Amino acid sequence: MTNPQDPYGSPSPYGQDPYGSQPEHGQNPYGQPPGSPYPQQDPYQAYPSPYQPYPQAGYYPAAPGNNNLSIASLVISLVGLLCSLGPVLGPLGAILGHVALGQHKRNPALPGRGMAVAGTIIGWVVTALWIVLITVVILSMTGAFGPEFQGTD
Repeated sequence: MTNPQDPYGSPSPYGQDPYGSQPEHGQNPYGQPPGSPYPQQDPYQAYPSPYQPYPQAGYYPAAPGNNNLSIASLVISLVGLLCSLGPVLGPLGAILGHVALGQHKRNPALPGRGMAVAGTIIGWVVTALWIVLITVVILSMTGAFGPEFQGTD
């Protein structure tokens, strides 16, 4: 065997490696043409951009969240308006609204005052409607409105 990389043991008919010597890692395989007036540059070098970079976005602080009691007041009052739990949820929503309004009075910069007002108003309206409904039902069952309203013939 004359060539250790040749598995068949036959000498190369060309006398040398047909591909030439390979450049080592990190070298430019193409080289610089002879007599070039330009200096050789790394092809992977980053070039500076002729344009200005985009300006960075400014930091804007997160908007302050709403007062949780204001949200709870409005939601509970609306659920009391739409469900049969109005006698319980109406006053609860109104009381939460009053507590939230007290917080807004101490700290006027606190957001959500409108929701606290709406929750308070809706809560008391729901409570009043349920009081009127329960009163009418009780009075009609006792016969206070007369026999024509009792539903009997």
